[in-house]
Amino acid sequence: MGMGKCKHCGTTILFGGQRDSNGNLYCNATCMEQDVPSRAREILPQDVIDRYTDSIRESECPVCHGRCSPIDIQYSYRVVSFLVITQYSTRPRLSCTRCARMANIKDFLITAIAGWWGFPFGILLTPIYLIRNMIKFICPVGENAPSEALKDLSSTLIMQQLAEEQEANENTENAHTLNQLPQERNE
Repeated sequence: MGMGKCKHCGTTILFGGQRDSNGNLYCNATCMEQDVPSRAREILPQDVIDRYTDSIRESECPVCHGRCSPIDIQYSYRVVSFLVITQYSTRPRLSCTRCARMANIKDFLITAIAGWWGFPFGILLTPIYLIRNMIKFICPVGENAPSEALKDLSSTLIMQQLAEEQEANENTENAHTLNQLPQERNE
């Protein structure tokens, strides 16, 4: 098996790994079990996922509470360094395009000011992350169609709702069964 990336955690797999029934590569059985979005997308009908995704896109922005553009999972990138310590992150958020652009500007400025001060990774990563923020500012996610990340989130939320409903039904059935048991009398 050749080199690849784990579908769940993104770890590079040099040798081995496990594949599911659809051929998706995972680093181990734990990652394969934890990849709820992929399993949900195999189980749920596509039109159900699409309707739920559209309802999220048409809702108000969880950041600014406005309805100025479609909601999607947007990304900004940040590097902060000090001498030999460099912290870098990809920061996902569910928001409208305007809020995503504000986050890109903020992380661009933080990276431009605080990203350079670590050796060697601060110097290497800062220009890359500045460019990534500029690209996301110019071409935000989900302008014309929902992103795969939003579809994965929708699938996961639907599965959580189904699990909660099933648990509530089981609890109701258990309570009903307990009420039907004969009661002991202490005399």
